[in-house]
Amino acid sequence: MTDTYNFLSEFINNGRYEDCAQMAHERWLKTKLGQGWSYGATRDGDAKQNPLMLPFTELPAHVQGINSLAPYAVANYLRTNKRDLSLEELAELIREILDGKLEELLDNIGEYVHSHFIIRMLAEGESTRTRRDMVVYQDLDEETRSWDIQIALEVLEFIMHEIRKHLTSNSND
Repeated sequence: MTDTYNFLSEFINNGRYEDCAQMAHERWLKTKLGQGWSYGATRDGDAKQNPLMLPFTELPAHVQGINSLAPYAVANYLRTNKRDLSLEELAELIREILDGKLEELLDNIGEYVHSHFIIRMLAEGESTRTRRDMVVYQDLDEETRSWDIQIALEVLEFIMHEIRKHLTSNSND
């Protein structure tokens, strides 16, 4: 197997996606607070209230698990679809995505993230009758799609940082 495949397998197997989920949630929370959102028992876009407006460690365990889906999905997408790249090439690919040069690839990753979310929601008994975000990715409203993309970008940034740490530590050996 390639360095990329092994590195991302280790990222998944060692639970680094959970650390990434916490970091991504805390950034999301800070952004939403800056936009005037606050805690509310139910999500209300007009009132800018959301029950997830809490620090990650205060979220219910099942919500923490849902938040861990995106980092897992992104790492697994790269592990299976970009396995032939060296870690250096993967870091460069991620840099290009973060710089907005590979929008179609980012959209594919966003769709992959959303599909993992759908799988989780189906397992919990949700459906298109109970949630408006249970539709295929292309039919999502712009706000919901933008969340999938923003989370994917946060995860990609985290993974790129992890790759750079790994490459730096290996070059010092």
